[in-house]
Amino acid sequence: MEKEYAIGIDLGGTSVKYALIDNEGVFYFQGKLPSKADVSAEAVIGQLVTAINEVKAFAQEQGYKINGIGIGTPGIVDSTNRIVLGGAENINGWENIHLADRIEKETGFPALLGNDANLMGLGETMYGAGQGATHVVFLTVGTGIGGAVVIDGKLFNGYANRGTELGHVPLIANGEPCACGSVGCLEHYASTSALVHRFSQRIIDAGISYPNEEINGELIAFTNKEIRLHNYRWKNTVIFWDMELQDSLISSALKRL
Repeated sequence: MEKEYAIGIDLGGTSVKYALIDNEGVFYFQGKLPSKADVSAEAVIGQLVTAINEVKAFAQEQGYKINGIGIGTPGIVDSTNRIVLGGAENINGWENIHLADRIEKETGFPALLGNDANLMGLGETMYGAGQGATHVVFLTVGTGIGGAVVIDGKLFNGYANRGTELGHVPLIANGEPCACGSVGCLEHYASTSALVHRFSQRIIDAGISYPNEEINGELIAFTNKEIRLHNYRWKNTVIFWDMELQDSLISSALKRL
């Protein structure tokens, strides 16, 4: 099989992840940028173009011809007209965006567009844990929560491409309001955003701060690792008790998810 190359982009509420891959699923280059999702739609598109240009430069150096770009984005996507309709509460202004047209204009490469979780589900079915399976349920957990369902080897979209928004399945009846407008959604309780929100509340209550640090999933994971390392090395010291307090905060936040 003759090798063909494409740029794959995973847009999230926190970061843009991107890669150069071939038609056998082999990665040749990977990168990551902040998505600037809290700034504006234009800022996000700027980050996408920056990512594409970085991969393009690598491909040119290596002599790889790029055939096109595949973009996975949160929210409800009209794949026929290649428009992000909305539904991505974690990206500011991400509504009625003619994203594929815009990317083609900015980069000169043909572009395909789809819901991020759906595309991840297809990728997992073709190259990952779902290989050989005809029925697959895929769940992705990040800033938000998305899902994909493959039935008889085909992606199930449901009514108006809204059928597999698994992050907005009701988890708790009469629960807390979700950004989507409903209440008690799985995403509101079990996403990285939910963990960060609850952890931030608890460190304020405990009088703990992280100066000049962004509270995010990576920081919480790193803190938890460091806490356990300190607890192992420094038992029976004052440091242990301080770290134990933070450990209990993290455990409490995790148990709430």
